Amino acid sequence: MVEERLNRPMLSLERRQRIVTFLARHGSGTIGEMSQLFGVSEMTIRRDLDVLEAEKVVRRTHGGAMFVESSNGEFTFATKMTRDAELKDRIAAVAARQFVHDDAAIILEGGTTVTSMARYLGEFHNLTVLTNGLQAASQLTTLHPSSTVMVCGGMLRTINLTLVGPVTADFFKRFGADLAFFSAIGFTLEQGFTDANVLESQAKVDMRRAAKKAIMLLDSTKYGVRALTSTFTLSDIDVLVTDNDAPLDLLEHVRAHGVEVLVAGSPQTMRPNS
Repeated sequence: MVEERLNRPMLSLERRQRIVTFLARHGSGTIGEMSQLFGVSEMTIRRDLDVLEAEKVVRRTHGGAMFVESSNGEFTFATKMTRDAELKDRIAAVAARQFVHDDAAIILEGGTTVTSMARYLGEFHNLTVLTNGLQAASQLTTLHPSSTVMVCGGMLRTINLTLVGPVTADFFKRFGADLAFFSAIGFTLEQGFTDANVLESQAKVDMRRAAKKAIMLLDSTKYGVRALTSTFTLSDIDVLVTDNDAPLDLLEHVRAHGVEVLVAGSPQTMRPNS
């Protein structure tokens, strides 16, 4: 196996995400080769693998580990799309109409709330939309004819209909966008914005690096919820779009960290253009 050895120190979360990406690419790996690749001791790799096995992302083998695709209790995309659909739609409408503009290059990650934005984007001209979501790509057929949709490659996570992994990362390294729109499974003050899958989380990090501005779409049911892996802290995002049932104390905390907060209005004001 030929891999580029990393010469800079990494935080444990980033290293574990890269271990998962390495194992997903190759199927399995030894402790020795991962120790050499990531520039840490074999004991550190063993500890990382213990954590990842507990998260049901990898399975330990004699002398190494193998990749395991696991839903970690995630609901399917179809199920999530029906949960709190009105809240998601209100938030998506605000995000699209407040921030998207003609000629913009935008990134839509494949979560259900962000996918809901697609139905509001047809009113804009000459958009370039990059996404890792298959359902988002399908919904974007409503775009104005002058606009362009670009879908990354990668490993398909069937539960979420998203593409993840090293091919996805390479795609987003090649482009720059004005805006990136994200969602999350949960948010707490201690853990920030969290998701249920390490590869999904890493894909969002790769998208964030490609964009000048990050906008998080999070409905009120997500506050106080902690999922498996941390994706973003408040310092990673510029705007939070939420609904009027979000806890006021948490929103004040978000604002205190310099993040703009927008609260979606009543459903009657959020109808898509027909």
